Amino acid sequence: MTTATPRVGITELLANKLTGSVALLCLRVSAQSPAELADNIRAAITTLSHLPAVNVLRDVDPQTLLDKSAAGDRIRSQRDLIPLRRHHAHRYAVEPNRLMGYALPVPDQGAVILMLFDSAADPTVRTPDEQLPGNAVCALLSEACLIPQVHELHVAEWSRWVRDPRYGATVRAAAQRGGVDVYEGSTHIDITTSSGALLAGVKDTQAAGERNNIRTRTTRGTLAKLTAARVIWPYARTLLPPAYELELDRVSDGTGRSHRTAYVRGASGDQIPGWQKWAETIANGGTFAAAGQHLAAHKIPVRGQRHINLDGTSKTYDELDGRQVERASRSLAEHVRVLRRLAYVVQKDVPVPVRRGDSFEGYPVDHDIPGRYGYGVINIEVKLPAHCITLSEKQWDTWEHRIFGRTPRDTLTDGLRAPLGDIRQQWFVDVAGRPCREGDANWVQNLRLVVNVDSYELWRRGRDQAFNEQGELRGWENREGEHLYTVRRVDLDRAYARAGIATALRHLDDLEPVLVESRPLADPIDRERRRQERLAELDDLLITASDGVEDADMIYQQAVRRSRGVGEAKASLEVARNELQALSDEQKSLRDAAVPETASASSRVVEVDIATPARLFGVMEGGAGMSLPRVVGDLICRLSGGRMTVEPDADLPRMLRITDTLDWPTADGSVIPLRISAAVENRKRDIDQASRLKARRLTIATLVLRDGLTADEAADKLGRSRDDVVTDVRSWLKDHQPVNVPTRGGRSALVDCPIPEPKRVIWAALTGTADAGVADEYRQLITARYLADDIIHANSWVRRNLSFDRQALAVIATLTGQGIDAEQGIRADDIANRLGCTSQDILYLCTGPNERYRGVLERTSTSSRRVRPRRCERGHWLLHILPTIETEQSNGLLCGACRATPDGIALPAPYFDLWDGPEARQHDLRVAPGTVLAQAPVAVAPGARPRIMLNIGEAAAYLGVSTSALRTWSNNGQVACEQRPRRYDQRVLDNPETQALAARFHSTYGQRSTADGRMTLRQVSERLEVPEHYIRDFLITPGKLAYVRGGSKGNQLLFEPVDVDAVPQEWRERHAAGLLGIGEVAERLRLSTGQVRSAAADGRIPSVVTDGNTRRFRPGDIEACNPSAA
Repeated sequence: MTTATPRVGITELLANKLTGSVALLCLRVSAQSPAELADNIRAAITTLSHLPAVNVLRDVDPQTLLDKSAAGDRIRSQRDLIPLRRHHAHRYAVEPNRLMGYALPVPDQGAVILMLFDSAADPTVRTPDEQLPGNAVCALLSEACLIPQVHELHVAEWSRWVRDPRYGATVRAAAQRGGVDVYEGSTHIDITTSSGALLAGVKDTQAAGERNNIRTRTTRGTLAKLTAARVIWPYARTLLPPAYELELDRVSDGTGRSHRTAYVRGASGDQIPGWQKWAETIANGGTFAAAGQHLAAHKIPVRGQRHINLDGTSKTYDELDGRQVERASRSLAEHVRVLRRLAYVVQKDVPVPVRRGDSFEGYPVDHDIPGRYGYGVINIEVKLPAHCITLSEKQWDTWEHRIFGRTPRDTLTDGLRAPLGDIRQQWFVDVAGRPCREGDANWVQNLRLVVNVDSYELWRRGRDQAFNEQGELRGWENREGEHLYTVRRVDLDRAYARAGIATALRHLDDLEPVLVESRPLADPIDRERRRQERLAELDDLLITASDGVEDADMIYQQAVRRSRGVGEAKASLEVARNELQALSDEQKSLRDAAVPETASASSRVVEVDIATPARLFGVMEGGAGMSLPRVVGDLICRLSGGRMTVEPDADLPRMLRITDTLDWPTADGSVIPLRISAAVENRKRDIDQASRLKARRLTIATLVLRDGLTADEAADKLGRSRDDVVTDVRSWLKDHQPVNVPTRGGRSALVDCPIPEPKRVIWAALTGTADAGVADEYRQLITARYLADDIIHANSWVRRNLSFDRQALAVIATLTGQGIDAEQGIRADDIANRLGCTSQDILYLCTGPNERYRGVLERTSTSSRRVRPRRCERGHWLLHILPTIETEQSNGLLCGACRATPDGIALPAPYFDLWDGPEARQHDLRVAPGTVLAQAPVAVAPGARPRIMLNIGEAAAYLGVSTSALRTWSNNGQVACEQRPRRYDQRVLDNPETQALAARFHSTYGQRSTADGRMTLRQVSERLEVPEHYIRDFLITPGKLAYVRGGSKGNQLLFEPVDVDAVPQEWRERHAAGLLGIGEVAERLRLSTGQVRSAAADGRIPSVVTDGNTRRFRPGDIEACNPSAA
């Protein structure tokens, strides 16, 4: 159900951004990759080029719009990009927090640019009082048209915005009411006259037809793939069921064209044992975490869309932490029925209207389910091929029962239920403490039991606190309500199990079924409870049965009028009436039945089998405090039936009395209730304990933060463990706003910080004391980073191990000290050869598309394989690195010459010591510090020389020989070189032995050189001032320019200068390198390409035509051209 969401509309978002008359520019940026997004933006700039405001989009990096990380949010905030969500468009938007796009105010040009990627066709607004849905995009445009300052609305393509005639009519009506002129490109859309409105409606209908065609074609293709003899997977690879993979193959369609096809097949290779062990662990009752470890051990790709890298590849389970692996394993286990039956059920939405009873493309339609578009759904069962998992029928049964027959997590119950492990429960009670239902009007308290690591906590809130402003029952906040009890998990599990064992021992004789004492067969209290439960259940059943009688009577009346099916309808009506009468009789008998105050049943002796409960309690005692198998929990819930109570013990202070009544099985198939009882300690802290704990946290925080001691020093001084110190400092920071970071993050890194200055700044900021001697810039740097809400950081102060980074920077520092010009860049493979790593490892130190690239170095503009260090604002090389929270904006780089950050913020001296971080990102700070001080500077890597090494091609060209000859000499040991990759020192090439080999080669084969008066293709291009591809296509290929092959490798094109000078001047002018294309001319003149092409054909703009029939323009002619005349 869609609920009203308190919202701030686009009017409020742009309130301080609009001055004077404003034009609204709307762009569709519905692309999933930076390349596609760049194409979208480029096309929009061309279409709306007559508007100066679109020029700001040239500086927008497409990656900025797609980056969903915190860094992307910061960049968008710096660029003044305002995020637009669906609740900004409409109060009753579906998925109100979903991102629609961004608004970019351009106040200098009096414009606002809306870049939206939300669907303009799907029903994304559902107002309770309206039958037909709406669309959030059109609602956003409608509200924007009603802003008083907005006078113009510009769109590149109107059909991209109105995929439904109703939506288009809404936008046009808002534009008419707001007095807004609508433009498609540079064409004004008439929305005021009757003929203009009629034409606009026709365009909306055409857009809707195009939308339906696209939906129909896509749905037809998807269904055809799923129902093929060999199943083709039409969705993302990460949505495959477990134990399956895709087999890529190329097939030919009906037209003879070949295309790639992804077939579904069972997992193969190294994945087979991983899936098999995972399934066996779950089927045999193991934990989901243990099962997930098999997936991680075999590096199986993660299923689901949440764990996709920026480059589109999927993570493997070994890249997830333990909690993520457990959740993923639990989610995969829910596919047990798919794996067992080899059938995958797909529910596909019908994309276009279909009459009730008709099919869609031959597929039956279920009209009772409206689906995404409101036209019904298609349910098909996809037959999957065999997979790699082999289990017995018993194992399949156990697995399926574990998933679909288990006690649900986080569920509404009728009271406290055992066992409590791994279950979050809430229930409702009236004034007398009797259980109630959620919809009852007489409940006054809502209770909740939660599992908090190793303990259970019981919370209570009143009815007035449980509902939101719309009168709906809301969820629980963390630690909301009154805290009643806290019980250690191991204490409750062990006490419960031992109470059950004691009850069994009272009736045990040599571990055999025995005769228990005579007792009434039913407890009056229990009988009354069951009677009330059945009466409440009958109320619902009677309402359903009454509705069934009304429906059956309506069908019978219709059958009588049609004179068809009267007999069947009458029989159905009789059955419905009989069912209603039976339920009414049962309700009346239960209401009239009197429950005796004491047990009135005759006592008899029954034989009780205590074997199953005894084994159950034994398992519970042995696994007290741990996660037990789900079958144990299911069995206890079945025996207990929700009759467990936890109340303060009347005789023992600070103790809780646990009581429960279990249904023990008897030999005759009935059950007999036996009560168990045990006492456990209530570990809820009193006021004095809380005060002492608060004082202890303050003392430890004072030593660590104000005095600057490390965690180990504070632990030694107070005689406590490191674990206690870290926990207390974290807790003290958590209790002080604005620090709001969960278990790991900024406060963990602060505890691990080995230098006192940052900790003292944080102490002063949180306590309001003065921090004398600290520069304002440094104080702002620390507080802005450590006290932010969105800090994501490892447990250590230094983010990672820096050995490799510092080794690479040490090599560069040595080379620059020996005279190498680092400004021109140093080859990545040269640095890698000196470090004993690959060149890709060096390139990972540069800026790149994902988190593996660290941004320590930068590539040169001339070559992507040459790197150099970065510079600070004063021009010094940045050769010191320390990635912490406060330095992560500069990738951890610091300037050793300025003793500051790259932007000039001075730092204390300890920042330039050799601090190093841990190897593992999730370092346990309570065991040992994550940041340590290196004993000595990183040694300079061997092989650092003042000369750049030459690769084999460069060395062969230097000697004037072929590369094959030089490779042979190196393999024979005649010319020394470094291997993998081959690198030659110029001094080796200059020695007499190597020069003698080169001279002997020249005398035999001739010198491989171009210094013989002939010209290379590049030289010809420079002399003619014509691009090389024109010379190849229009002179060399047709045979108009003679050439021979030669050069250092014998296959280079060489030309005689006389032949080159004979090329006509007129041909040179038509193919000159400085000519402009039609797209660039259109952009300069702010015209469309069609307008430029027409003006050139009419002679209004001078142009030339190449031999390839391509129109080109001289820059001078364009500068002298008047755009209005063109």
